[in-house]
Amino acid sequence: MLKLYYLNITTWDGMCPGARHYYGRIHSDWKPDKCAERDSWDVEYKAAKPRGNFRVQFNSRQEVIHHAIKTFIAQKLFGILRIEDSSTCQPQRILICPKSVLEKAKQENRLWREMEEYYRLSGFGPKYGKRMDAINKEWQELWGLKYT
Repeated sequence: MLKLYYLNITTWDGMCPGARHYYGRIHSDWKPDKCAERDSWDVEYKAAKPRGNFRVQFNSRQEVIHHAIKTFIAQKLFGILRIEDSSTCQPQRILICPKSVLEKAKQENRLWREMEEYYRLSGFGPKYGKRMDAINKEWQELWGLKYT
């Protein structure tokens, strides 16, 4: 079974206008034999020039994502890297995965984009709930999950 990893992106807003920094942390899925334990790695610059104390501080979400993929590879992790959290039971954006599940990953990314677009355009309400339920059902069937 493939291991699942999750990229959490956080921000820090400074007191000066425009002083916003982004940070990333890759978490493994929860360990089944240990209730509240999982491994994690800071997303870091892998640049030739050291950045001193700023090795984990980025200027944008996209920069964190770029370096998260590099960190994932440098740590020799194997599995699926998603942006989100392990407590989210809906399609999530997949950043990297083994070739054996590449087609499923593409389908999940399609469902994620559809979900994000629909959410932004429609917001909440009865129509929203039905479409989101259909997207989640398709996602569950894709991976053989059984949630109610």
